[in-house]
Amino acid sequence: MKRLIYQYYYHEADRLQDALDVQYKYWEYSEKSIKKYAEEIGAEYKFLNKGHQHCAFYGIFIPFLEGWANDYDQICFIDSDMLATRKTYNVFDSFRPNGLNGWVMPTLGVVNKYWNHGSNIRYLNQFGGHINTGTVLFHKGMFAPFTRFIEKHMEDIYNKSVDNEPFIGALGKFDQALINCYVCRASNLGPLDVKYNYHLNKKKVSDRWDATLIHYHRDKKKLMQEDFNDDRILK
Repeated sequence: MKRLIYQYYYHEADRLQDALDVQYKYWEYSEKSIKKYAEEIGAEYKFLNKGHQHCAFYGIFIPFLEGWANDYDQICFIDSDMLATRKTYNVFDSFRPNGLNGWVMPTLGVVNKYWNHGSNIRYLNQFGGHINTGTVLFHKGMFAPFTRFIEKHMEDIYNKSVDNEPFIGALGKFDQALINCYVCRASNLGPLDVKYNYHLNKKKVSDRWDATLIHYHRDKKKLMQEDFNDDRILK
């Protein structure tokens, strides 16, 4: 079984000022920690530092659009604002082979508001929310249909994200909206345990050390440097 963990970060001026007043290159901390995590669980590792023609947020799709995802049986994307702890549970052990795997944020209100939308968002009702793309697992059986879907829809989702279309905005815009639209269309979500995407804007900060992968989203990036120097973080 050939497995890959990959990340990306492409610094560009129009990336929504992603640093958010953070005065350090947080993605470099993430690369060091997640690379060590991949080594610990026996997976290959790649860090992509190039952009995508539409926007940097679409870097998650590069393995599929360039075709080299097919070199692997399973691949896992981990966002560049995440750190791995020494509680090194293997994210691939939680794989549900019949679907795209991701942690579902508890956003049932969003699902209910748009239940009659043409993307079949009602499928997400049973999960109580929609996927956050901090950690996403893909298996080889879905590479081809997923690639066809993103090739067909990524420009449209990009334009709707830029235009602040309410439904696409509710799903998180850009890559996150595109992935959730795919899951709804294919009806193949495999929920991922929160310990693999412990989102600090959604979960208790004080409980983060029980997780395997901590997600320092938005303003929580300011905590990332402090945590990186903690012995409980892999590096």
